[in-house]
Amino acid sequence: MNIQETPAGSSDIAFHFDVRFNCGNCVNEIIRNSQSRSTWGSEERHKPFFPFRPQANFDLMILCDAHAFKVSL
Repeated sequence: MNIQETPAGSSDIAFHFDVRFNCGNCVNEIIRNSQSRSTWGSEERHKPFFPFRPQANFDLMILCDAHAFKVSL
């Protein structure tokens, strides 16, 4: 999922949120990042636990703060 700063087609992504169950060397990872002027920032992968399960429903809430995105599952 991407939240873009500008209209679609732009390379700026304010918030990138990607859940990976089994993708290459990523197993049960939640990737968070941003992209500005076609350059990706540093990935954030820290997680206290992995709350997702295959084929299970979940609720996702994103609070857009002045300086951060706060995600609640």
